Amino acid sequence: MIRSAALRRYGRLRSRKPMRRTWMKRRSPRRIARETPDEVLHKAAVREMRVCAASKYAGAGRCSGGLEVAHLGRSGGIGRKHGDWTETTLLCHRHHVDLDRRRGPLGSMPADEREAWLDREIALAREFVAGRQVVAA
Repeated sequence: MIRSAALRRYGRLRSRKPMRRTWMKRRSPRRIARETPDEVLHKAAVREMRVCAASKYAGAGRCSGGLEVAHLGRSGGIGRKHGDWTETTLLCHRHHVDLDRRRGPLGSMPADEREAWLDREIALAREFVAGRQVVAA
């Protein structure tokens, strides 16, 4: 067996040019890159509703945080794929998180009541968007 000697450096390693400082560039999220122009227009119209959908529900509590477009599709949840992009409405941040995590007054609703409420809110948002598109045309 042949032994190899450890590599030694007798002088400091110096580069000819100093390293140029580079900044990390963030990649755009894949989901946003796939948004269609119709989806962007639909979300913009939903944002014009300016009222949290949960504020109409009697036991929902006070709203807090900014208003967000919430996907209310059947396969919803944090970090999961959602249904059709027209199945959206406007919720404040608190109610959006409560609904996704199934906690608080919205999360503790009986399943049939919750499904009826979600379907009603999706229908109201679709009517609002359809009315906005008629006025714009």
